Amino acid sequence: MGGKVLTGMEAERLVETDGRITKLVLRSAGSSPGEAHQVPANAVGDDWQPTRSSSGELYFVKRNDRGDYAALSSRCTHMGCPVALDPATGGFACPCHGAKYDRHGLPTAGPAILPLPAVAAELRGDAVHLAAAPLQSATEYAADYFVLACDVPGLKNILAHSEISDQALVSSVARLGVADPYIVWRIWLDRELRTQYVPFYTVSGYRYVDSIAIYSQLQPAYEDWARRRRGAVVELHAYAVEAHNVLPEAEIKRLMRAELDELIPELQGAGVIHDIYMMQQNFPRWAPGDHAGRPGVTTPFDNLFLAGDFVRLEVPANLMEAATMTGRMAANRVLAAEHLRENPIPAVALVGPLTTGA
Repeated sequence: MGGKVLTGMEAERLVETDGRITKLVLRSAGSSPGEAHQVPANAVGDDWQPTRSSSGELYFVKRNDRGDYAALSSRCTHMGCPVALDPATGGFACPCHGAKYDRHGLPTAGPAILPLPAVAAELRGDAVHLAAAPLQSATEYAADYFVLACDVPGLKNILAHSEISDQALVSSVARLGVADPYIVWRIWLDRELRTQYVPFYTVSGYRYVDSIAIYSQLQPAYEDWARRRRGAVVELHAYAVEAHNVLPEAEIKRLMRAELDELIPELQGAGVIHDIYMMQQNFPRWAPGDHAGRPGVTTPFDNLFLAGDFVRLEVPANLMEAATMTGRMAANRVLAAEHLRENPIPAVALVGPLTTGA
Protein backbone atom coordinates (compact mmCIF):
# COMPACT_ATOMS: atom_id res chain seq x y z
CA MET A 1 0.00 0.00 0.00
CA GLY A 2 3.01 2.30 -0.31
CA GLY A 3 3.91 2.32 3.36
CA LYS A 4 7.48 2.63 4.59
CA VAL A 5 9.11 0.88 7.54
CA LEU A 6 12.19 2.52 9.05
CA THR A 7 14.56 0.30 11.02
CA GLY A 8 17.36 1.36 13.31
CA MET A 9 15.50 4.57 14.20
CA GLU A 10 13.77 5.81 17.34
CA ALA A 11 11.26 8.59 17.87
CA GLU A 12 12.73 11.60 19.62
CA ARG A 13 10.04 14.29 19.70
CA LEU A 14 6.94 15.73 18.10
CA VAL A 15 6.78 19.13 16.45
CA GLU A 16 3.65 21.25 16.93
CA THR A 17 2.74 24.07 14.53
CA ASP A 18 -0.39 26.22 14.83
CA GLY A 19 -2.17 23.80 17.14
CA ARG A 20 -1.49 20.63 15.13
CA ILE A 21 1.26 18.03 15.16
CA THR A 22 3.16 18.51 11.92
CA LYS A 23 6.38 16.51 12.22
CA LEU A 24 8.04 13.62 14.01
CA VAL A 25 11.78 13.91 14.64
CA LEU A 26 13.66 10.61 14.47
CA ARG A 27 17.23 9.71 15.33
CA SER A 28 19.42 6.65 15.03
CA ALA A 29 18.69 4.04 17.67
CA GLY A 30 21.22 4.22 20.46
CA SER A 31 21.98 7.91 19.94
CA SER A 32 22.60 9.75 23.17
CA PRO A 33 21.07 13.17 23.83
CA GLY A 34 24.50 14.48 24.84
CA GLU A 35 23.82 14.98 28.54
CA ALA A 36 26.88 15.77 30.66
CA HIS A 37 27.64 13.76 33.80
CA GLN A 38 30.53 13.33 36.21
CA VAL A 39 31.84 10.51 38.39
CA PRO A 40 34.36 10.69 41.27
CA ALA A 41 37.68 9.54 39.85
CA ASN A 42 38.47 7.36 42.86
CA ALA A 43 35.26 5.41 42.22
CA VAL A 44 36.31 4.33 38.71
CA GLY A 45 38.10 1.00 38.47
CA ASP A 46 39.59 -1.18 35.76
CA ASP A 47 36.28 -2.90 34.98
CA TRP A 48 33.17 -1.39 33.46
CA GLN A 49 30.81 0.03 36.05
CA PRO A 50 27.38 1.62 35.54
CA THR A 51 26.65 5.23 36.47
CA ARG A 52 23.48 7.27 35.98
CA SER A 53 23.12 10.96 35.26
CA SER A 54 20.65 13.16 37.11
CA SER A 55 17.94 12.40 34.53
CA GLY A 56 18.56 8.65 34.62
CA GLU A 57 20.73 8.28 31.51
CA LEU A 58 22.91 5.20 32.02
CA TYR A 59 26.63 5.14 31.12
CA PHE A 60 29.46 2.66 31.67
CA VAL A 61 32.89 3.97 32.67
CA LYS A 62 36.30 2.46 33.47
CA ARG A 63 40.06 3.11 33.35
CA ASN A 64 41.73 1.63 30.31
CA ASP A 65 45.10 -0.10 30.05
CA ARG A 66 46.95 3.24 29.69
CA GLY A 67 45.40 4.71 32.80
CA ASP A 68 43.06 6.94 30.80
CA TYR A 69 39.30 6.85 31.18
CA ALA A 70 36.79 5.38 28.75
CA ALA A 71 33.01 5.46 28.72
CA LEU A 72 30.16 4.00 26.69
CA SER A 73 26.47 4.77 26.39
CA SER A 74 24.15 2.00 27.54
CA ARG A 75 21.83 2.47 24.57
CA CYS A 76 21.71 -0.64 22.40
CA THR A 77 22.23 0.31 18.77
CA HIS A 78 19.47 -2.04 17.67
CA MET A 79 16.44 -0.36 19.25
CA GLY A 80 17.85 1.93 21.94
CA CYS A 81 17.09 -0.38 24.88
CA PRO A 82 19.45 -0.17 27.87
CA VAL A 83 22.10 -2.89 27.85
CA ALA A 84 23.47 -4.52 30.98
CA LEU A 85 26.84 -5.95 31.92
CA ASP A 86 27.23 -9.56 30.81
CA PRO A 87 29.13 -11.46 33.54
CA ALA A 88 29.65 -14.44 31.24
CA THR A 89 31.71 -12.49 28.70
CA GLY A 90 32.79 -9.30 30.44
CA GLY A 91 30.92 -7.39 27.76
CA PHE A 92 27.33 -6.22 27.45
CA ALA A 93 23.99 -7.80 26.62
CA CYS A 94 20.59 -6.37 25.71
CA PRO A 95 17.86 -8.17 27.69
CA CYS A 96 15.17 -7.01 25.26
CA HIS A 97 16.20 -8.40 21.87
CA GLY A 98 19.31 -10.48 22.55
CA ALA A 99 22.06 -8.23 21.16
CA LYS A 100 25.49 -8.87 22.67
CA TYR A 101 28.66 -6.77 22.68
CA ASP A 102 32.23 -7.56 23.69
CA ARG A 103 34.15 -5.71 26.41
CA HIS A 104 34.96 -2.94 23.91
CA GLY A 105 31.30 -2.39 22.98
CA LEU A 106 31.59 -4.11 19.59
CA PRO A 107 28.58 -6.24 18.55
CA THR A 108 29.15 -10.00 18.65
CA ALA A 109 25.67 -11.53 18.42
CA GLY A 110 22.04 -10.67 17.89
CA PRO A 111 20.46 -7.96 15.76
CA ALA A 112 22.84 -5.05 16.53
CA ILE A 113 25.36 -4.18 13.82
CA LEU A 114 26.82 -0.95 15.26
CA PRO A 115 29.02 -0.63 18.38
CA LEU A 116 27.77 0.98 21.57
CA PRO A 117 28.10 4.78 21.28
CA ALA A 118 31.33 6.10 22.77
CA VAL A 119 31.17 8.80 25.42
CA ALA A 120 33.98 11.30 25.97
CA ALA A 121 35.59 10.80 29.40
CA GLU A 122 37.96 13.49 30.69
CA LEU A 123 39.65 13.79 34.09
CA ARG A 124 39.14 17.23 35.59
CA GLY A 125 40.47 17.54 39.11
CA ASP A 126 39.10 14.67 41.17
CA ALA A 127 36.17 13.84 38.86
CA VAL A 128 35.75 12.14 35.49
CA HIS A 129 33.51 14.25 33.26
CA LEU A 130 31.39 12.36 30.72
CA ALA A 131 30.02 14.11 27.66
CA ALA A 132 28.08 12.08 25.14
CA ALA A 133 28.56 13.27 21.59
CA PRO A 134 25.63 15.44 20.49
CA LEU A 135 23.37 14.13 17.78
CA GLN A 136 25.00 14.63 14.41
CA SER A 137 21.78 14.73 12.48
CA ALA A 138 18.09 14.06 12.88
CA THR A 139 15.45 13.01 10.41
CA GLU A 140 12.15 14.88 10.28
CA TYR A 141 9.01 13.31 8.87
CA ALA A 142 5.92 15.35 8.10
CA ALA A 143 2.55 13.61 8.07
CA ASP A 144 -1.17 14.28 8.24
CA TYR A 145 -1.74 11.97 11.24
CA PHE A 146 0.40 10.52 14.00
CA VAL A 147 -0.21 7.46 16.17
CA LEU A 148 2.15 6.94 19.10
CA ALA A 149 2.04 3.22 19.88
CA CYS A 150 4.60 2.60 22.60
CA ASP A 151 5.00 1.75 26.27
CA VAL A 152 4.71 4.21 29.15
CA PRO A 153 8.45 5.08 29.40
CA GLY A 154 8.61 5.58 25.63
CA LEU A 155 5.61 7.90 25.52
CA LYS A 156 6.81 9.91 28.51
CA ASN A 157 10.25 10.30 26.92
CA ILE A 158 8.84 11.51 23.58
CA LEU A 159 6.56 14.08 25.17
CA ALA A 160 9.27 15.22 27.58
CA HIS A 161 11.43 16.18 24.58
CA SER A 162 8.53 17.77 22.66
CA GLU A 163 7.27 21.34 22.97
CA ILE A 164 3.54 20.62 23.37
CA SER A 165 1.20 23.53 24.09
CA ASP A 166 -1.60 21.48 25.66
CA GLN A 167 -0.53 21.09 29.27
CA ALA A 168 -3.46 18.82 30.09
CA LEU A 169 -2.03 16.16 27.77
CA VAL A 170 1.50 16.71 29.06
CA SER A 171 0.33 16.37 32.67
CA SER A 172 -1.79 13.30 31.92
CA VAL A 173 1.18 11.50 30.39
CA ALA A 174 3.56 12.68 33.13
CA ARG A 175 1.27 11.11 35.77
CA LEU A 176 1.50 7.68 34.15
CA GLY A 177 3.57 5.20 36.11
CA VAL A 178 5.04 1.74 35.72
CA ALA A 179 4.53 -1.30 37.89
CA ASP A 180 7.23 -3.27 39.69
CA PRO A 181 9.79 -5.00 37.43
CA TYR A 182 8.98 -8.32 35.79
CA ILE A 183 11.21 -11.21 34.77
CA VAL A 184 11.02 -13.59 31.80
CA TRP A 185 13.56 -16.41 31.70
CA ARG A 186 13.55 -18.90 28.80
CA ILE A 187 15.69 -22.00 29.31
CA TRP A 188 16.85 -24.66 26.85
CA LEU A 189 17.44 -27.89 28.81
CA ASP A 190 19.26 -31.09 27.88
CA ARG A 191 16.52 -33.40 29.17
CA GLU A 192 13.21 -34.42 27.64
CA LEU A 193 10.01 -33.52 29.43
CA ARG A 194 7.00 -35.78 29.21
CA THR A 195 3.94 -34.21 27.64
CA GLN A 196 2.08 -32.07 30.15
CA TYR A 197 -1.69 -31.76 30.32
CA VAL A 198 -1.49 -28.16 29.09
CA PRO A 199 1.57 -26.16 27.99
CA PHE A 200 0.97 -23.16 30.29
CA TYR A 201 0.44 -23.03 34.04
CA THR A 202 -0.20 -20.25 36.53
CA VAL A 203 1.15 -21.01 40.02
CA SER A 204 1.18 -19.20 43.35
CA GLY A 205 3.02 -19.27 46.65
CA TYR A 206 6.53 -18.98 45.22
CA ARG A 207 8.99 -16.14 45.67
CA TYR A 208 9.47 -15.56 41.94
CA VAL A 209 7.79 -18.01 39.59
CA ASP A 210 4.11 -17.33 39.01
CA SER A 211 3.67 -18.94 35.60
CA ILE A 212 5.40 -21.52 33.42
CA ALA A 213 5.20 -21.79 29.62
CA ILE A 214 6.48 -25.07 28.18
CA TYR A 215 7.57 -23.81 24.76
CA SER A 216 8.65 -27.25 23.58
CA GLN A 217 4.94 -28.15 23.68
CA LEU A 218 3.68 -24.75 22.59
CA GLN A 219 5.33 -23.68 19.31
CA PRO A 220 6.46 -25.83 16.35
CA ALA A 221 10.03 -24.47 16.20
CA TYR A 222 10.64 -25.37 19.84
CA GLU A 223 8.86 -28.70 19.47
CA ASP A 224 11.21 -29.53 16.59
CA TRP A 225 14.30 -28.51 18.59
CA ALA A 226 13.23 -30.58 21.59
CA ARG A 227 12.58 -33.60 19.40
CA ARG A 228 15.94 -33.36 17.62
CA ARG A 229 17.98 -32.57 20.73
CA ARG A 230 15.95 -34.74 23.14
CA GLY A 231 15.55 -31.70 25.34
CA ALA A 232 12.96 -29.20 26.56
CA VAL A 233 12.39 -25.45 26.42
CA VAL A 234 10.71 -23.87 29.43
CA GLU A 235 9.94 -20.21 30.12
CA LEU A 236 9.51 -18.92 33.68
CA HIS A 237 7.69 -15.68 34.46
CA ALA A 238 7.90 -13.52 37.58
CA TYR A 239 5.56 -10.54 37.49
CA ALA A 240 5.64 -7.55 39.86
CA VAL A 241 8.96 -8.33 41.56
CA GLU A 242 9.05 -6.39 44.83
CA ALA A 243 11.99 -4.08 45.54
CA HIS A 244 13.52 -6.43 48.14
CA ASN A 245 13.48 -9.26 45.58
CA VAL A 246 15.43 -7.34 42.92
CA LEU A 247 18.67 -9.25 43.43
CA PRO A 248 21.70 -9.90 41.20
CA GLU A 249 20.80 -11.89 38.09
CA ALA A 250 22.77 -14.99 39.12
CA GLU A 251 20.96 -15.19 42.48
CA ILE A 252 17.53 -14.74 40.91
CA LYS A 253 18.29 -17.48 38.40
CA ARG A 254 19.41 -19.80 41.20
CA LEU A 255 16.19 -19.24 43.13
CA MET A 256 13.94 -19.53 40.07
CA ARG A 257 15.66 -22.75 39.02
CA ALA A 258 15.06 -24.19 42.50
CA GLU A 259 11.39 -23.30 42.17
CA LEU A 260 11.23 -24.93 38.73
CA ASP A 261 12.78 -28.11 40.15
CA GLU A 262 10.11 -28.14 42.84
CA LEU A 263 7.29 -27.54 40.37
CA ILE A 264 8.54 -30.08 37.78
CA PRO A 265 10.73 -32.58 39.69
CA GLU A 266 11.67 -34.55 36.58
CA LEU A 267 13.78 -31.57 35.44
CA GLN A 268 15.96 -31.66 38.55
CA GLY A 269 19.60 -31.85 37.51
CA ALA A 270 18.90 -31.10 33.84
CA GLY A 271 21.67 -29.01 32.28
CA VAL A 272 21.07 -25.58 30.77
CA ILE A 273 22.20 -25.48 27.13
CA HIS A 274 21.13 -21.91 26.46
CA ASP A 275 19.02 -19.26 28.16
CA ILE A 276 17.56 -15.79 27.62
CA TYR A 277 16.95 -13.73 30.75
CA MET A 278 15.14 -10.40 30.82
CA MET A 279 14.17 -8.06 33.63
CA GLN A 280 12.27 -4.97 32.51
CA GLN A 281 10.16 -2.27 34.13
CA ASN A 282 7.79 -0.94 31.49
CA PHE A 283 4.47 -2.52 32.41
CA PRO A 284 1.84 0.19 33.09
CA ARG A 285 0.85 0.91 36.66
CA TRP A 286 -2.79 0.35 37.61
CA ALA A 287 -2.99 2.09 40.97
CA PRO A 288 -6.22 3.34 42.59
CA GLY A 289 -7.24 6.62 41.01
CA ASP A 290 -5.06 6.21 37.92
CA HIS A 291 -7.94 5.55 35.52
CA ALA A 292 -9.54 8.99 35.72
CA GLY A 293 -6.47 10.87 34.52
CA ARG A 294 -5.21 8.27 32.08
CA PRO A 295 -4.97 9.55 28.46
CA GLY A 296 -7.28 8.01 25.88
CA VAL A 297 -6.92 7.15 22.21
CA THR A 298 -7.85 10.68 21.14
CA THR A 299 -5.86 13.69 22.30
CA PRO A 300 -6.49 17.45 22.27
CA PHE A 301 -4.82 17.44 18.84
CA ASP A 302 -7.16 16.25 16.08
CA ASN A 303 -4.34 14.43 14.26
CA LEU A 304 -2.52 12.80 17.20
CA PHE A 305 -3.66 9.48 18.66
CA LEU A 306 -2.33 7.10 21.29
CA ALA A 307 -2.30 3.30 21.36
CA GLY A 308 -1.02 0.86 23.94
CA ASP A 309 -1.98 -1.24 26.92
CA PHE A 310 -1.92 1.84 29.21
CA VAL A 311 -4.53 3.84 27.26
CA ARG A 312 -7.86 4.50 29.01
CA LEU A 313 -10.66 2.33 27.63
CA GLU A 314 -14.36 2.21 28.37
CA VAL A 315 -14.57 -1.49 27.53
CA PRO A 316 -13.14 -4.39 29.55
CA ALA A 317 -9.84 -5.10 27.83
CA ASN A 318 -6.30 -5.23 29.17
CA LEU A 319 -2.75 -6.23 28.26
CA MET A 320 -2.23 -7.34 24.65
CA GLU A 321 -5.96 -7.13 23.92
CA ALA A 322 -6.04 -3.48 25.05
CA ALA A 323 -2.99 -2.65 22.95
CA THR A 324 -4.58 -4.25 19.88
CA MET A 325 -7.94 -2.59 20.47
CA THR A 326 -6.50 0.90 20.96
CA GLY A 327 -4.39 0.50 17.83
CA ARG A 328 -7.48 -0.35 15.82
CA MET A 329 -9.39 2.51 17.43
CA ALA A 330 -6.62 4.94 16.47
CA ALA A 331 -6.71 3.65 12.90
CA ASN A 332 -10.48 4.14 12.83
CA ARG A 333 -10.07 7.76 13.91
CA VAL A 334 -7.83 8.35 10.91
CA LEU A 335 -10.27 6.56 8.59
CA ALA A 336 -13.16 8.65 9.92
CA ALA A 337 -11.19 11.88 9.44
CA GLU A 338 -10.61 10.86 5.82
CA HIS A 339 -14.34 9.99 5.39
CA LEU A 340 -13.54 6.31 4.90
CA ARG A 341 -15.34 3.28 6.29
CA GLU A 342 -14.13 2.28 9.75
CA ASN A 343 -13.32 -1.29 10.72
CA PRO A 344 -15.67 -2.90 13.28
CA ILE A 345 -14.14 -3.67 16.67
CA PRO A 346 -16.07 -6.33 18.61
CA ALA A 347 -16.11 -6.09 22.41
CA VAL A 348 -17.86 -7.85 25.26
CA ALA A 349 -20.78 -6.17 27.01
CA LEU A 350 -20.06 -3.60 29.68
CA VAL A 351 -22.34 -5.42 32.15
CA GLY A 352 -22.57 -9.08 33.10
CA PRO A 353 -25.33 -11.42 31.83
CA LEU A 354 -26.98 -11.57 35.27
CA THR A 355 -27.18 -7.79 35.73
CA THR A 356 -30.71 -6.43 35.95
CA GLY A 357 -31.85 -2.96 35.08
CA ALA A 358 -31.58 -0.21 37.69
